[in-house]
Amino acid sequence: VTILDARPFFGFHTQSDDKEFKHFFIIYVCLAIVNSIFTLIRAFTFAYGGIEAARKMHKMLLNSLLKCSISFFDVTPSGRILNRFSSDTWCVDDSLPFMLNILLANIFSLLGTLVLSSYGLPEFLFVLIPLAIFYYFIQNYYRWTSREIKRISSVALSPVYANFGETLAGLTTIRAFRHVKRFVEQNISLVRDSIRTQFASLVASSWLNFRLQLIGIVMVVGVSLIGVFQHIYSHSNPSLVGLSLSYILSVTGLLNGLVTSFTETEKEMVSVERVTQYIDDLPEEETKEQTKQLQIASDEWLNVTNNEEERGLSIDYIDVSMKYNQDQARPALDTLSFHIRANEKIGIVGRTAQGLDYMVVERGRNLSVGQKQLFCLARALLSKSKVLCLDEATANVDMETDSLIQKSIHDTCKNVTVLTIAHRIQTIMDSDRVLVMDQGKIKEFDSPKILNSDLNSYFHKLVKQSQLALTTNQQ
Repeated sequence: VTILDARPFFGFHTQSDDKEFKHFFIIYVCLAIVNSIFTLIRAFTFAYGGIEAARKMHKMLLNSLLKCSISFFDVTPSGRILNRFSSDTWCVDDSLPFMLNILLANIFSLLGTLVLSSYGLPEFLFVLIPLAIFYYFIQNYYRWTSREIKRISSVALSPVYANFGETLAGLTTIRAFRHVKRFVEQNISLVRDSIRTQFASLVASSWLNFRLQLIGIVMVVGVSLIGVFQHIYSHSNPSLVGLSLSYILSVTGLLNGLVTSFTETEKEMVSVERVTQYIDDLPEEETKEQTKQLQIASDEWLNVTNNEEERGLSIDYIDVSMKYNQDQARPALDTLSFHIRANEKIGIVGRTAQGLDYMVVERGRNLSVGQKQLFCLARALLSKSKVLCLDEATANVDMETDSLIQKSIHDTCKNVTVLTIAHRIQTIMDSDRVLVMDQGKIKEFDSPKILNSDLNSYFHKLVKQSQLALTTNQQ
């Protein structure tokens, strides 16, 4: 009732005596006060609800990302994650409650307008029904289109964030190699793609506004003609006709506001959908039960280590298969089975199904890559573990430093089982045995002297290639 305001009472007042003016005026003031109170309550409810919803969704989103597996960050651009925490969270916090508030007001305003217009002129229903059908198809088509445009716009915005962050992080390198122009053009191209989606959204809104204006014109003309015909046949009520016309004149704006607010609400719900996707669908690391099992296995490993401290540890692989992620077709390690004796030095060469390289974020900016590797190696040696795994530990040092490192490992790790993964053959030539990998499978497994003496062995070919590459570099 408060939404419909007090214009009907003034319509009835035109048919009454002036003595009743005070009565209708009091009703008008009361309705205005009640309407203001309910409007404030509605606005506060939506504002508070939006803040609480955004706070909880942000907390759930952050919790989901913190529990997410590392493989997700390897394949997901940082800009896509930032987009969830910035624009999508802002939509949940600010835009969505605002549009829901407007939508609720538009729904009741339009319903009140149509009810009062039909009450003043019942014949108006014959005009309203076909226009309502036409309006339904128009708004349905527009909503579907604008919703997809919103999704495209969100997708187009993620590369802008990613490119900006990557450019800012590598600004010194970009300027040093004089590639500023290329990155500027790349940024302009990404921003242009994002703006195109916004332009498409504006064009769709103009398309809708034009058709809603036509509907409003038809309604006004229909009410006017009905009023004229009623006047001709002398059974019209001028006050009710005027009341209906006063409401119908605002129908165009209400129709436009309703479909716009409804569509904008759906578009903002896309942000909720995107945030919810990250909350529910991200791959998680091990569960509590798996963590408990790992803790038990770790305790058993410590007990074994303490018992075997004097004579070292042996390692057995029995039909071991591993993948970097579940979507990988071929496993990186494919049904491996081998035995490594205690205190044995094993070199590992060849290719797995996906390679053995990992991207690591740099921390010590004052250290070169080679220096960082030496620090990591020193830390591994000082831990005095019974099993030492070296993955490309000397990839970024010179040959002389490599020889010193191998000598240090040989002297300090006499009672340690050592696994050395290397692409530089010289690094593992003094190993007790060499495990040669090819496409995730074991191709050869024997001492380096025996394998190198076999002219048909895969390891012998690797040694020849390494010597040829070394000779070429020296030349």
